[in-house]
Amino acid sequence: MASSPPIFLHSTALLPLLLLLPLLAAAQTQTPQNISVGSSLTPLGKTTSWFSPSGDFAVGFRRLESNNSLFLLAVWFDKVANQTVVWAANRNKPVRGGAKFELAADGRLVLSDDAGEEVWSVDNGGLVANDTYAAMLDSGNFVLGPWQSDKYAWESFSHSMDTMLPSQTMQPDTSLLSRLMETDYSNGRFLLGVQPDGNLVFYPTAVPSCPSGTNCDLYPAYWASNTVGVGNQLIFNSAGDVYFSLRNGSSINITSAKSYS
Repeated sequence: MASSPPIFLHSTALLPLLLLLPLLAAAQTQTPQNISVGSSLTPLGKTTSWFSPSGDFAVGFRRLESNNSLFLLAVWFDKVANQTVVWAANRNKPVRGGAKFELAADGRLVLSDDAGEEVWSVDNGGLVANDTYAAMLDSGNFVLGPWQSDKYAWESFSHSMDTMLPSQTMQPDTSLLSRLMETDYSNGRFLLGVQPDGNLVFYPTAVPSCPSGTNCDLYPAYWASNTVGVGNQLIFNSAGDVYFSLRNGSSINITSAKSYS
């Protein structure tokens, strides 16, 4: 049995909304291996990544294919040949070998560069630091939360890069933004977003003229669901179906796993 492939917003996408990556072997969901306060990773150290229980996914430092001296803090498929990156914290600001990623003493997730300056961080939502843990889940979701709870203070699924995975949703005012090139993970030229008004819209952006790390201007949309006022969320369910749900309980089908079987 094969699991559903992820939705990947490709750097060279034109009219097609979605491209599907090769099918991956299914794995039984296992209990997460919690990452405790004080745990850390370094790009060149003994421990460079943490794995999900099945080993399907990893979170940690990935060396850039285009520059061997720079690293992403990323989540990737570890059991496929090309180890596809599905999320990155610092897509527009790679770090060097002296960087560090840790679940800090104050309960925050912190990525620091080789000078010790914070590049990216996540607050734990006011939790007591010693009650905080992080985990790489078999779903591909990297989470921060309280012990013995499935309610997360932060999760990578709520901050997508250019990929959606099975069981993931996109709520209003969230989006996928393509990478610039296949091996350049910085902001790319295409954005698929669920707008606050309920419209699911596909835009080209002003990259590469837009400075890295800023909110780029959007050109006129060339596809929209036309659901202003009634659209709700984009859903990628575990069966491999992708659809846009409406507030009245109906939905707009985007694609189905059956189309790719």
